[in-house]
Amino acid sequence: MPDEARGRPTTVAEKHYKKLFNKALPEAIYGKAVRILRISESYLDGLGIVRAVRSNLVFYLAMYSTCVALQSAAPTPTAIAAFDTGLLSEALLCDAHQAVKSVFENLGADDRVAKGTEMVLRLKEQLKSKFFGS
Repeated sequence: MPDEARGRPTTVAEKHYKKLFNKALPEAIYGKAVRILRISESYLDGLGIVRAVRSNLVFYLAMYSTCVALQSAAPTPTAIAAFDTGLLSEALLCDAHQAVKSVFENLGADDRVAKGTEMVLRLKEQLKSKFFGS
C-alpha cells in the first residue's frame, strides 16, 4: 500500500495494525521490507532526485521493483520474506523507476498523486498485464 505509506505514514500502522502485525506472517518479512525500502531509497539518492520527489516515489519503487523481481503482481508474504534482495539490480531498479516515474508524471507529478489511490491502481494494472497478459 505505497499510497497509504506515503499519504498517511502516522496512521497507516494504526489503521492496519492487525494486518501488519499478524502472527501468521513470517518474521523475516519485516526485515526484508526494511531492506527493500533502503535499497529503493539508496537508488533514488544516487540519481540525485530532490527529497520531495524521492519521498513521492520511494514506496512505489519498492513495491514495483519487488513485484518485477518476484515476477508477480501480488507476491505472497512468504515470497517476500524469502526474497533475495540481490535481485534488485541497478538495471531492474532503473526499469522500475522509469515505469513508476512515467505514471507519476502522467498523473500530474505532485504530492496529491503520490498520496492518492490512482497511481497504485495504475501500477498494479501494469504489473498484472506484465505477468498475466491481461
